[in-house]
Amino acid sequence: MASRRKGNNIQQPDSGSVLFYRIVRGNPPRVSDFLSNTAKGRRPWNDHPETLRLWSGVSVYDDEAVARARARGIPGIGHYMAAVRIEDGGPISYEKTTVDPHHYTLWGDARELQARVLGVTPV
Repeated sequence: MASRRKGNNIQQPDSGSVLFYRIVRGNPPRVSDFLSNTAKGRRPWNDHPETLRLWSGVSVYDDEAVARARARGIPGIGHYMAAVRIEDGGPISYEKTTVDPHHYTLWGDARELQARVLGVTPV
């Protein structure tokens, strides 16, 4: 059973799942907050296979404080942070990506990602 964290409305995940933090534009977050750059029709900055692979996923962080600092550092990306629970073996895949030790990329349907939001807090 999930337990609540003190000080905010984000719940801890059950065992067999991982908690990530996605910077979003609103509360509640919309499906569009979970669309990849590819799905949004944005052109990647180059055609390197790794760039294209990352472009097809969405960025998240494994640390709440790191996600909050990132959102505050670039206010245009969103003013809220959604905690997203990804269960092991489910339809959403994830991988540690980029040189940032807390950055991960999720791949999966945007509606599936939205459905896994546990809570949203302002940054």
